[in-house]
Amino acid sequence: KAGCGRTSRKAGMLLSGGAAFLLLGAMAIGAVSSLALLHYAQREVSWFSFLASLLGFVLSFGIVALVPYDVWESLSAEEDKSRQVLVDSSWELIYWATFLLCWLLCPILIEFEAAGDFTVYGRLRASLRRNAAWCVVYLVLGLLLLIVLSVSGGIGLRAWCIAASNAWGLLLSTVLMGYGLVAVPRHLWRLANPSQQLEIMYCNAVAMDEARLSTQFELQDVISETRGEISSRSTQMWDTTIEQAFAILQQTLEECELLHTELTNGARGPRETQGGQSCGAVPRGGEDASRLESLGELHRALKQASLEARRAACRWDGLVRRCLLLEDIEEQLFPTAVELAASWQGSWLYMLCRTHMIRSCWHGLVQLWLRTLRP
Repeated sequence: KAGCGRTSRKAGMLLSGGAAFLLLGAMAIGAVSSLALLHYAQREVSWFSFLASLLGFVLSFGIVALVPYDVWESLSAEEDKSRQVLVDSSWELIYWATFLLCWLLCPILIEFEAAGDFTVYGRLRASLRRNAAWCVVYLVLGLLLLIVLSVSGGIGLRAWCIAASNAWGLLLSTVLMGYGLVAVPRHLWRLANPSQQLEIMYCNAVAMDEARLSTQFELQDVISETRGEISSRSTQMWDTTIEQAFAILQQTLEECELLHTELTNGARGPRETQGGQSCGAVPRGGEDASRLESLGELHRALKQASLEARRAACRWDGLVRRCLLLEDIEEQLFPTAVELAASWQGSWLYMLCRTHMIRSCWHGLVQLWLRTLRP
């Protein structure tokens, strides 16, 4: 009995230690993912979308972090199966959370954020309507699977779902890894040649600049159309829903005009039309339901145009910064790697590499390599 008690206490301590290790690992992954998303995410994004993206990052990194721990547990626990309970539960939680996030939450959330309706219920209804085709396909396949399982018996629904997901993942991994085994080393090889990268980027700069200007012109056209729609608002008939829609549309319009001004560096905007009149100042009639639907479509187009313009501008800025950096490397303006890292403005690595301790450690390691370790 004493031996059994010591064995159970030991197993409990190991289980609690493993739980603490997994909890600390999840907290560390969550902190790193939060910092990365806070650095790259737009400040206007909703908290629910931010949490959904954070959950996706945590689950993805959690899979990578859990694999070595699972291998270590499998090798160390030869006869004690209780130590695998926590790891198995973690794998099950990660699997079903990823499954629901990829196939249910993310598609609905993407269309919900892109919807132009002016209420939460309307945006959710528009999101479900746009995902209705996929939902019908999923429903039909699910019903067929249930019929097959009820007729054949033996294997449960859970096992079928896991097998189908694993088969799709293995097929995708086979296709992508077959390409990645060649493309990734080739990409790393090309990264060591700044002149070749510059030639490629110079060729891509023309198409990327045209795409950037095209998105700006499209945003300007949608802003002009929205301004004309707002100016044609009739004040004779008062409707709370229509007025709320116009207020939200006006707020989004002001944000898009500010974005257009920032992207074009203060160039002539859509407000400055000839004769002081808007290009879309023609009154638009129609019933309240159709008018609200047209306002929703216009709101959706305005949001989509602003996102595309912002994305194209970010890609262009990244290309310009990359070209300038490669040109400086080609001109040998950076004697060491730490000097190169210290030139990255606006990043935490910039502040870290500017410290005296990091510079001294780096130069000490370089001297150790050059004088002692290198043959």
